[in-house]
Amino acid sequence: MKINTEALDLPSPAEQWLAAYGDKLPRHNPAIVAFIGGGHEHDDELAALERSASGNPSSILRLLKVANSPFFGLSKQITSVKQAITVLGFSAASAIVLRGIILDAFDISSADLMANELIAHSVMTGICAKVLAEEWGEPRDIAFTIGILHNIGKLTMLVYARTLAEEIYRGNERTGEELERELEVFGFSHAELGILMLKKWHIPDTIIEAIRDYPDLADCSTRLKRIIHHAQAIAGLLRQEGGGPLPGNTIERLSNELDVSGPRLHALTHTILREVAIIIAPV
Repeated sequence: MKINTEALDLPSPAEQWLAAYGDKLPRHNPAIVAFIGGGHEHDDELAALERSASGNPSSILRLLKVANSPFFGLSKQITSVKQAITVLGFSAASAIVLRGIILDAFDISSADLMANELIAHSVMTGICAKVLAEEWGEPRDIAFTIGILHNIGKLTMLVYARTLAEEIYRGNERTGEELERELEVFGFSHAELGILMLKKWHIPDTIIEAIRDYPDLADCSTRLKRIIHHAQAIAGLLRQEGGGPLPGNTIERLSNELDVSGPRLHALTHTILREVAIIIAPV
């Protein structure tokens, strides 16, 4: 007799994988939830970020380290979270805090170059998404958060299935090829795994849906989802250029895709690179 597996409501391969790792994986993360619900885009956004950072000792350390780095060349020592946020700016400070929360959640050391490179790409995607959202009149805080969290499934694969993940990601720059290899090796995509992780962390549906749909532009039914799709592509191109400006032919192609003039897109990429330099370079 043929068994109807759909009627049995069996767990998906990604759910089975998560269940197999059990307590090894980061679970519900109050720090991320507090950060996301911390009042961004409101009058008290700085106070909300200060509260979120102050509740995490490693976030305090990271903010003070960057604010007091030679990058800024300040003559006066920065000694408080509030002062650090003022020096760094809200956007950069937010990225440093969320980046730190993710590093801590996955227990990633500075020696893990591949994981740190992946997080650096996610940070740049978050900044790209924020800048594009501001340009297109979408909520910058949500776009920023989605951008930083969009690769959480890929990070999970890399940290907990290192050998298999390295086989897929090392030297592979094409998203389509990555997806094919993920399905071949794991039986599910990093986006699917990321969705399950974020659901366990009680992340809002708006963020989860964007992370689910961003890989394929055809699935991006809202402007916010399209922003994430383009943001991760631009971040990848900028990192390929070593953090330098994009070539003219790339700017021309992207300006047509985004319906933004070439000079304006060139200015936006400079804004992105300036903010990323604050977040990543001094750390």
